[in-house]
Amino acid sequence: MPVVINYKICDLAPECGGIEVCPTGAFFWNKKTKRPDVDNKKCTSCGVCARECPVNAILVATTEKEYQKLLKKVKNDPRSEKELWRERLGCQPGRTPPLATIVTQRNFSKEVLKAKGMIALDVWSEETLDCRYHSLLWDEVKVSEKFKLRKLDGGKYTQLAKKLEATRLPTLLFFKDGQEIGRKEGYLYSKDKALVKKQIKRLLDSS
Repeated sequence: MPVVINYKICDLAPECGGIEVCPTGAFFWNKKTKRPDVDNKKCTSCGVCARECPVNAILVATTEKEYQKLLKKVKNDPRSEKELWRERLGCQPGRTPPLATIVTQRNFSKEVLKAKGMIALDVWSEETLDCRYHSLLWDEVKVSEKFKLRKLDGGKYTQLAKKLEATRLPTLLFFKDGQEIGRKEGYLYSKDKALVKKQIKRLLDSS
């Protein structure tokens, strides 16, 4: 089955990691179109290129049904290259260095439990493809600069996710002076934008 490249969010760099790791040479830099491309006749659907892409612009289908589904997802993806490095809720950090503070086992206590003020902790996992499609831009819902964004890879730091009782990923948690004051579990869709903004405003008003 062929590879699907979501050019809406691809950074179109010749240094594409997918090109570097492709074992068959199927992935290559197309000098004519000036973007990464794939020769599906050489592709074995191993998925190595997809795992290398930090923004999940490379999608690998293993069946015709899955291929058609991926094509539809890419076609309906409302994002654009302009949004590539903007922070989204429910998925991995959008840039390097990230705009959000990355939470790990080492700094969890400092950045969450002992943090002063308002904290929004986005617990995500790179294990699921859908989280990248079902997400909201943080700067479109944050309402106020009082909330500082933190991100935790719940798939990697499973014990921290368990401690937070974030069993359904992604989960967005809100803290004030180290105490949880609210949460939103599950995928965030465009239709949820107003609801999330309202929830954040309510938390701010009650603080």
